[in-house]
Amino acid sequence: MEVSKGDGDIPVQMRREHILAFVQSRDFVRVSDLSARFHVSEVTVRGDLDALAELGQIRRIRGGAMPKLLPHLERPFEEVETSRTAEKSIIGRLAASLIAQGETIILDVGTTTTAVARSLIIRDDLRDIVVFTNSLNIALELEVAIPRFTVVVTGGTLRPMQHSLVDPIGGLLFERINAHTVF
Repeated sequence: MEVSKGDGDIPVQMRREHILAFVQSRDFVRVSDLSARFHVSEVTVRGDLDALAELGQIRRIRGGAMPKLLPHLERPFEEVETSRTAEKSIIGRLAASLIAQGETIILDVGTTTTAVARSLIIRDDLRDIVVFTNSLNIALELEVAIPRFTVVVTGGTLRPMQHSLVDPIGGLLFERINAHTVF
């Protein structure tokens, strides 16, 4: 049985299983984060990720890895958008009421956060709002509020069914933002 070198000395296969579970629980995982988490070198992590990618278990991208998206597990945005619309609208209005003029906010991808964006737009009292989002549809919804709002799209790898942009670029940007509110 092959054993890794490092503080965490666990068998390679077990470490790879843990890495796989970790990657599958997130949109993106960085090599450096996995290195710190499993107490092994970044070279070792890259080898583990490459091996998992060769087996078709993850999607390897520059700087880290993403889960291998299975189309049947993720529902298209348009399909989810039509469910529970009244509830989402109420949540959107309540969330938008928490925002004050001059604030910086982050809106993640989702149908409920789209309702938040729509509710922000109709608040004529809001000015100088900076909105960071990884959601292409939210950016387009907020376009009508420019110049009252500044809309910043993160960039990143396109996640087609959700019309969103995911790491590595988006994560790097979000790490550097000081936002008042995050939805």
